[in-house]
Amino acid sequence: MKIALLFVLFTAFSLSAQPAYEKADSIAKTFSESYTNAADLAQKLVRPFHREEEKARVIFAWIGHNIRYDVKKYKDPPPRPRVTGRTPQELSENIQKWEENELKNTLRNKKGVCADYSRLFQAMCDAVRLECATVTGISRKPSGRAGSDHAWNAVKIGGQWRLLDATWGAGYVDDDDERFVRRYTPAFFFTPPSFFIIHHLPEDDKWQLLEKPVSKKQFTAQPMVDFSNPEFPLEAFIPENGKITPANGKAEIRLKFGKIPEVFVVAAGKTRELPAQLLKKDDGWVVLAFSPGRASEISVFVGKSRRKTMLLAEFSVE
Repeated sequence: MKIALLFVLFTAFSLSAQPAYEKADSIAKTFSESYTNAADLAQKLVRPFHREEEKARVIFAWIGHNIRYDVKKYKDPPPRPRVTGRTPQELSENIQKWEENELKNTLRNKKGVCADYSRLFQAMCDAVRLECATVTGISRKPSGRAGSDHAWNAVKIGGQWRLLDATWGAGYVDDDDERFVRRYTPAFFFTPPSFFIIHHLPEDDKWQLLEKPVSKKQFTAQPMVDFSNPEFPLEAFIPENGKITPANGKAEIRLKFGKIPEVFVVAAGKTRELPAQLLKKDDGWVVLAFSPGRASEISVFVGKSRRKTMLLAEFSVE
């Protein structure tokens, strides 16, 4: 998103360690063989790995690099055929055949919608004995407040459930021209539940993996925060409830990054720049101090240059 604003600049530096999944990501990216059988593909992919989390990662990464989101199918979904059977066993077998056919189509065409991504991830995990669940619910895009039906996965690693979204891990749909933009996004792999709930609300509360479940009303009232930018991974933010409470006309937003952006801007709404003072600390936190004036909503943009920035977060002002 381009915006004509004055920016605060400072030298970027990184506090993050080397990625833990370099080997898995590298193999997934260069694995170019074509398959129509999800089990065969999964078994070949995980062969170099022994740890459960690496197996899950190489599957996630392969899907992210190879399966495109099918915008046409999303906008005009084909009717699902009625699967029948004379007995419960026959019905179960016919449903399994239909799902296997859908998996083959996803792999053959290398595209699908969220149901196809989550079904593929599930099948590949099943094939390599990773305990996996498909989760359904609603989602909010990092760049907007609209909610829609969605599907993602949870996988059990070392006895603990972890959350991931293989669809969002592959890229995003540009709202302006409704086209899929491929961008492998590791931030949606094993996302901490406290971050995942910002954009994903499961139908079953247990899949929030939170001590205190979030209601639908609380879900939609949360701040919009995009932690998925691979260049500037956001690790934490304050205020966590998204509500800025000024004191004597002054306010602060605190952000912690794995790699700090070169450019920051604070804006009233999305367009009017607010003068802001930027402070950086050795522990990775960035503090943005500003006067919100009469603004009811504050936006924070980040980027690598003056010419182009991306919306990072939106906060409300109490």
